Amino acid sequence: MTTREVTIPEGVSSMVASMLVACEYVKVGDWELTTGRRAPFYIDLRELSAEPAVNVAICTELLKVASQLEAEALMGIPDASNLIAMTTALMGKKLPLPVLRMSKVVSGEEPKLFGITVIPKGSRVVVIDDVITDGGSKIKVVNKLRELGYHVEAIVVVVDRCEGGIAYLASKLSVSVFALCTIRHILTQLELQEKLTKEKRGEIEEYLRKASFAPADTSS
Repeated sequence: MTTREVTIPEGVSSMVASMLVACEYVKVGDWELTTGRRAPFYIDLRELSAEPAVNVAICTELLKVASQLEAEALMGIPDASNLIAMTTALMGKKLPLPVLRMSKVVSGEEPKLFGITVIPKGSRVVVIDDVITDGGSKIKVVNKLRELGYHVEAIVVVVDRCEGGIAYLASKLSVSVFALCTIRHILTQLELQEKLTKEKRGEIEEYLRKASFAPADTSS
């Protein structure tokens, strides 16, 4: 089975970026990433559920992409994106999509299935995550799903940090990654909302030009 092409409308990307900035889920400064590297910005969507309207709006867009990919089930990257995947599944106008949750995928525990049906082997699973950096955290999840007999159609994330993760996963796993917005959409919204100077944006753009991180299993 081949991955269908999906185009995220520019208006959707701008809308998502605007909401993330308004909710202050994106912070500019000097931050240490899970890889140990330092970056001039940080994206934290762990409190997305605290803003119900924003949560629903973003998960509705995630579901649109998953539907275009003909997803038969969803799975959130353990553990941060489990709630995002569950909310996305519930946005369906008819029956919600079943959600496959592997809370201890790295330890090799059997997956726990949540949803209205048992998810049969061979099902098209779309993996949901909040952010992609170098893509390292997705590798074990995708490989484990495939070992269990599922077809991983694609990964859909809220934000692409534009640091090489999408290209890396395409080469490493032959899997497509679709992002609702990128860090550059967010930088534009930060400027529009007068939360970022042109000088600081220039510094971040320089960082992005140099960013080419070696993947790590603990990264995003």
